[in-house]
Amino acid sequence: MSESGKKGGKAEKTSPSCAFGSLPTNISDIPQVTSAPKHVDIARSVGTFSPFASAAPMNFGPPSFGPPTTFPSSFGAKQIDSFAAKPVDFTSFNEGSKGVKAGPVAGAAPVWNITEESLPKLPDFHPLERTAVFMPHTLASVVATRVSECLAKRSITAEFNDVKARAKCVSPENVEFRVRLYRGKGKFDHGVIVEVQRRYGFSATYTADVNAILDAAEGKPVRVQPKLPPPVVSDCEDDEVEEKPGMKRRGSMVAIASNMLKKNKTIDSTAISMRSLETLTNASTMGKSTALRVSTEILSGDEEGNVEILETIMSLLLHSCLAPDQKDFVQDEDTIDNLRLSAMTILANVAVVLHREESPHLEELGPSLAREVLPVVLMEIEGAELNTRMSVQACRFLNALTRALGGDPEILPLKDTAFSAVSLAKRVGQLRHAALAKEADECMAALEMI
Repeated sequence: MSESGKKGGKAEKTSPSCAFGSLPTNISDIPQVTSAPKHVDIARSVGTFSPFASAAPMNFGPPSFGPPTTFPSSFGAKQIDSFAAKPVDFTSFNEGSKGVKAGPVAGAAPVWNITEESLPKLPDFHPLERTAVFMPHTLASVVATRVSECLAKRSITAEFNDVKARAKCVSPENVEFRVRLYRGKGKFDHGVIVEVQRRYGFSATYTADVNAILDAAEGKPVRVQPKLPPPVVSDCEDDEVEEKPGMKRRGSMVAIASNMLKKNKTIDSTAISMRSLETLTNASTMGKSTALRVSTEILSGDEEGNVEILETIMSLLLHSCLAPDQKDFVQDEDTIDNLRLSAMTILANVAVVLHREESPHLEELGPSLAREVLPVVLMEIEGAELNTRMSVQACRFLNALTRALGGDPEILPLKDTAFSAVSLAKRVGQLRHAALAKEADECMAALEMI
């Protein structure tokens, strides 16, 4: 054999026998395609090589019609036929599955309850994402517990489906993604595949969330590093303009949002306006000066037409509609839920900013606001298990309002009811959402002070 032939033979022996989105055909190749790289922030896959390097016939890949897929299946006809189902010997699983907690709360039932019998096998023509990992000799229940605990520590809201072994997740930055668990086939039915698929949204922290989930699935410790705040938008020029006598910013974002709510009462315009106001009232992204100015305008209606914003917020929270005379305008339940979440987030941001900056507007207008919205706020806090993200924002609002108003007659009679609701939310947060547990704990401390 020639030297080139020998070199070629060595190359074939050292290359994993798989393509992107597929399992290797040799068990000895598993460490080469499932281990996390030493450097950070690199997406991992069950297959790590170009699909063009695969010797699998392309006619067994995904259909040619429809949207193109990046990672076609590498299973040929003979491979598919050879992957006969085998009974799994659960006694051969490694000792790493022992001592794993069922959840952050001692004695609580698992949040994601998946059994070996209910875990679905990887479909024949399902191209795995690059963000996937394979764990050999690991129980599905252990992997599910690891993933659910990681989601809770990172304050990622998740809706678990035990039958489909799927978790619908939403990050704090509103990135929607799915986490799916599969059983390997044939030679790989002794392990579990975890796949993460992004569905909607973008965030600079999404890669860190995915890597943390895959690390947790492999049994590595979950380290929740404090997230660096995004760069604050400079508003120095705006302040200089406003300080000049007779100068007024007619095209401010608050006025634009108010006009969109007033003139175009549609779902799209309302959603855009509410998301804009969420950002404008957030001091960590817009700075204290801008957030304080916008929050003051929303609560007091100083600028002409800004009263439309507060009316829309109150209508969404109290009546689940854009306006009292449009109760049948929004038919989609998910859409109205997202709008109500935006409304509660804006209200919480306004209360937090005005309280931290010791604005007199919250003390003046807070009692009337509390009279209208507190019953809904307490109801959302109590329903933390059904809508965790809404409960987080409701706790933020109640905490800021309680600290600002103290023993106001509008809050004092509801102290016991509020304390009970917040205690329930704290238990839910301890089980599945770290941010909710933190906000509820601070809210309870505020209630104890009055």
